[in-house]
Amino acid sequence: MLPTTDHSARDHFDHPDHPAQGLGTSSPEGAVPREAPPTSPGLLGRAHIEPSWPAVLGIMCLVYGILITIVAGFSLAAPFMMNAFARLMPPESAAMMGMMQPPHIIVINSIYYVPALFINAWLAVLGLRLHHKLPAAPARMRLWSFIKIGLELMCGAITFVVTLEVMRHQNEFITQQMSTAPGAPPPPTFMASNWFVYSSASLGALWSLFLGLALPIFLLIWFRRRSVRDYVATWSSNPAALQA
Repeated sequence: MLPTTDHSARDHFDHPDHPAQGLGTSSPEGAVPREAPPTSPGLLGRAHIEPSWPAVLGIMCLVYGILITIVAGFSLAAPFMMNAFARLMPPESAAMMGMMQPPHIIVINSIYYVPALFINAWLAVLGLRLHHKLPAAPARMRLWSFIKIGLELMCGAITFVVTLEVMRHQNEFITQQMSTAPGAPPPPTFMASNWFVYSSASLGALWSLFLGLALPIFLLIWFRRRSVRDYVATWSSNPAALQA
């Protein structure tokens, strides 16, 4: 037996007032068709990424400041330690190794390393303040850079004088020992020449300047960048700045 069709149900569904009307492809006469939503997305806003250079540069300055403070402390104590060890050795061996430091060399050495202790420790403190984005940290780092440059120029002159004095004293002793020792070969002529002593002292001074001036010059260039200055200007709303 074939199934019968319920025409009344179909007529009821096709009635214009039925709630299911408009769901299909056809719409009742006179109805306004709804537009489909756009399928292509518009411009999406980019998420704000906070610059990470204050944390990176701050930690680098903190660690480097601690390390060079320790180095400055050992360098300040080195002449006194070398003289103490030299007194336990035969005079010839101590002079051969250049361990006996004249008093004026110790004074010249202290002129640089005493202020260097405080300047290097200050860098560690400024690195910590930069890490916390305190508004005054960049300006004080620029001030530190100018002081450090002046100190390193003085260090280059001191390194030249100290190296020149020590090498001259050491070369004179070696030349004298080799010329008076029986059966010893004649001393090398380059050791007694002035160009060897002056060139060695100059290279030591230039290397010292290169190492000492790299960071302060970099900081001066970095904090003069427009983007860096604009970002630093927003730190005034930093809650930690109220505690500085």
